[in-house]
Amino acid sequence: RLAERSRAAAAHVDLQVEDAPAELVAALKEWRLGESRRKGSPAFRILTDRALLGIAITQPESEEELLQIRGVGARSVRQYGEAWLGIVKRGGRP
Repeated sequence: RLAERSRAAAAHVDLQVEDAPAELVAALKEWRLGESRRKGSPAFRILTDRALLGIAITQPESEEELLQIRGVGARSVRQYGEAWLGIVKRGGRP
């Protein structure tokens, strides 16, 4: 099942916020906003909406699975992968 979701996110499909768990989307957005403020950089430079939805929908369990999501690259996985995976693992809960 996870492999199917990862392939769908990696493909050029139209990701919809309705397809993602709301609590997880909210947690990823909250993290992104905090990181954006900390770095003084626009939120979309930290994590695009498309990549954020890809993470929320596919709920990756490893850095390799993160790399399958369109808009997520090796550099961002090195910088933020651990944080993203932690948020996913908690299902968006603090």
